[in-house]
Amino acid sequence: MWNKRKANANTNIDYPIRVLHEVGRMEAGGIQQLLMNLYHHIDRDKIQFDFMVYRSDDYFKAEIEALGGHIYALDDHMSSSKILNAIKKEYHKFKILRNEQHQILHIHCGKPRFCHVAFIPLLVGIPVRIYHGHNMKRKLSHWWNRLAVYLARELIALSCNHFFACSHAAAEWNLSKKIVRNNRYDIINNGIDLKKFRYDAQKEKEIRHQLNLENKFVIGHIGRFTPAKNHDFLLEIFSEVHKKNQNARLLLVGEGALKKQMQYKAQILGINEAVIFYGAATQVHELLQAINVFVFPSLYEGFGIVALEAQAAGIPLIMSDTIPQEVAITTLCTVLSLKQSASFWADKILERKTFKKEANNEQLAQSGFDIDISAKLLEKLYEKYIFKEKEQL
Repeated sequence: MWNKRKANANTNIDYPIRVLHEVGRMEAGGIQQLLMNLYHHIDRDKIQFDFMVYRSDDYFKAEIEALGGHIYALDDHMSSSKILNAIKKEYHKFKILRNEQHQILHIHCGKPRFCHVAFIPLLVGIPVRIYHGHNMKRKLSHWWNRLAVYLARELIALSCNHFFACSHAAAEWNLSKKIVRNNRYDIINNGIDLKKFRYDAQKEKEIRHQLNLENKFVIGHIGRFTPAKNHDFLLEIFSEVHKKNQNARLLLVGEGALKKQMQYKAQILGINEAVIFYGAATQVHELLQAINVFVFPSLYEGFGIVALEAQAAGIPLIMSDTIPQEVAITTLCTVLSLKQSASFWADKILERKTFKKEANNEQLAQSGFDIDISAKLLEKLYEKYIFKEKEQL
C-alpha cells in the first residue's frame, strides 16, 4: 500500500493519486518520451506515475524510480509457449491491478492487444479507466482488419469511462463513432519543454564538433526504424540530395527492427559513408541543434511530437501530408505529398540550405504545446475524475 495524505477536507481526495500507465514497452519512443515529459512536469505531490509494460526495457527505469515511480513487467517468468505466455501475462496483470490499488488506469496500448484484456480493470474495480489514442493509420484493406478495429473500439467504449486523444484524427481512428460524435473525449496536446529545445548557436557548434559535422549540410530524422516512419523513402530522398550536394550528411537517431535493412539499403544506394546511424538517444534536444533541415516523411502518425521539437529548435521541417496538420504550427513547415518523387523532395530540402535558425518559440507557446500546460490539464482531469468517483460512493 502506498503512503497517502489528505490534501484538504474540501476535495476529500487521498494524495498522491497513483496512476498506472499501461504501455507496450517503456523504450525510446514518442509516446514514452511524452509520458516522461509529463511525469517531470506534473505536480508529483498530487500525482504519481507507475508503468505496467508487456515487454521489459531498462531505458527509463532509473529515471522513473528516481521520480518515485515503479515499472511492473508482465513478461517476467515467461515460457516458450506463446499461448501460455499470453495467459500468464493476463493473470499477472490481474494481480497487479487487484493488489496495488491504483486509482487510475491510463491505457496507451494499441487496440489489438487491448481487445482481450479490456474487462480486467472492471473485474478488479479500478474506478477511473482512461483510454488514450495516440496512433492513426490509413484505411484497412481487408474486412477482417476492419472488423477487428470496430470490435476493439466498441470494447474500449464499454470497458473505459474516460477517453483522451492527441489529435482529433487520432480520436476518430481509436474511438467509437458514438464517443466521437458525442464529443466524449479530451484532447491532450503532446506538449514539449520549449525552453529545453530552444535554438542555441553555441550548443550547435559543440554538437557538430562532437559528431564531426562541422561545415556540413545536415539533414536529420528522429524516430524508430518501423514501416510507419518510411525510412526507405527517406534514404531515397537523401540519395538525391547527396547527388546534388556532396557536403550533405544524414543523421538518423533511433533504433528498431528495420535498422539493419536500412543500413543495407544505404550501402546499395552508395550513401553509407554520408549516413550516420546514431542509435537511440536521451539527449534529443541537443542532437537537434546540429540539424539544418528535418525531414519527416511518415506514412502515418497519431500526432508526430518530434515535428514540434524540430520547430522549437528553429529547424526547417519538410513533412508528409499524411501527418496530422495540427503539428504544422510555424512557418518553418513545408508539407509535401508522398506521391511526389524523391527528387522533388530533395529539391525542397536544398531550397532550405541557406536558412538561418533563430531562437523563437512564441508561436508554439501560444498554440498550447508547452509541456507545463499539458501537465496541468492532465493533473486537473485526474483530480476531476477521482472527485467524481468519490461523489458517487
